[in-house]
Amino acid sequence: MSFSRKARRRLKYYIIWTPLWILIILVLSTLNILFIFVIQIAFLIKDILDILSKRDLAPEYFEHLPYSLGVAALLGTINPLLLLLSLLDAVIDAYEDLFMEK
Repeated sequence: MSFSRKARRRLKYYIIWTPLWILIILVLSTLNILFIFVIQIAFLIKDILDILSKRDLAPEYFEHLPYSLGVAALLGTINPLLLLLSLLDAVIDAYEDLFMEK
């Protein structure tokens, strides 16, 4: 599949998932930031496993790049480690979504 077709398809998923992830981040940040850490680390591990196995471990339509970017934007100033994890995951996820052949 060409890069532009992949990018258009992924953009559709990003638009669908962004409001939901922002809502989840806002709710979890009022409860306990540890929940956000756990989810972020789980997504990072999932992306690394996706790259190593060269296949998706989750359905194609399940998109968490908006979560990582939302965490970086909304909570990155609160915790530098969370900022680092979320940006690292965002880069790895974008690479895996757009450039990996599966």
